[in-house]
Amino acid sequence: MKTTTTAKITHAQAACMFYGETINAKNKRECEKRLKDLVDVYICCLEDAPTEPFIVAKVRIESSLVRYNQYPRTTSSNDALSLINERDSTVQ
Repeated sequence: MKTTTTAKITHAQAACMFYGETINAKNKRECEKRLKDLVDVYICCLEDAPTEPFIVAKVRIESSLVRYNQYPRTTSSNDALSLINERDSTVQ
């Protein structure tokens, strides 16, 4: 049986993933600043691909709120490293 566990990915983590940087405190700050410097665009993902962030124009997001998901600025402290963890397990 294949199980999937999904944890929340924060805006800062998504920024690091978008720029291909290691997720750490320094890179989170730097990558978020780089995104903030961009005009009228946001980092988002599709519901079924949270680990594949991309940039979309603000006007496109506003015209299709259901299609694009934006990342939260923070996540609960109960979430692990916020990446998709897929594993195959067998039921015996």
